[in-house]
Amino acid sequence: MQNSKAYDCLIKQLNANGSDKMDGYYPEVMEEIYDWEREEVEDIIWDAFFNKNEIELAQFFPKLNI
Repeated sequence: MQNSKAYDCLIKQLNANGSDKMDGYYPEVMEEIYDWEREEVEDIIWDAFFNKNEIELAQFFPKLNI
């Protein structure tokens, strides 16, 4: 199955470098991912926040199913 555009945007931003990194994360990721992607996206967000110091991902915390 093909991933949602929101999922692809999240992964692209996680892998971005330099000036591309300054674009920030697409704020509607959690609303626009497919249901079957949700668990994986949440794991990606937690991992990147805690292990890669991606503090910008904190904006998604209120939308996570903890």
